Amino acid sequence: MLATATGLGTLLAGLGSLRPACAGPAPPRPSPISRRRLFPRGALLASALAHCGGPDRFFGFLNALFRSQSSWAQSDDVIAALVRIGRLGGLTTADMEACFKDKALIDRILASRVEGARDFEIASTPTFIINGEKVVGALPYEQFEAIFERLL
Repeated sequence: MLATATGLGTLLAGLGSLRPACAGPAPPRPSPISRRRLFPRGALLASALAHCGGPDRFFGFLNALFRSQSSWAQSDDVIAALVRIGRLGGLTTADMEACFKDKALIDRILASRVEGARDFEIASTPTFIINGEKVVGALPYEQFEAIFERLL
């Protein structure tokens, strides 16, 4: 496994301590969402993985990650599940190792999450910011369509 072979397990174990230092107090937790799900390590690594492919493959990786989220996010070995997705997307183990260890990238991802939570008072998922307007919840297509129509 990538984590065992490269020592990423130790690095990733420390990522849990980054959230409180960077994010300040946790936003109110809506029940029954656990603290782990507010910004789990797997979500952080999935975001890093999407960035690994560069700008040309970023949205392709996001699409693959969202489509398979119920599988990798609930996996007993999230890292191995993400590595499989990365390999399918053409990344090498070295590519992924570099991304997962890239402190500047991890810091940017965490800062973006903290900034969004602060600036838009985001406390739950899904939350969308559409042209500066906060839209909360998994709304039906028709409601999103109405929002976009109003903005056009």
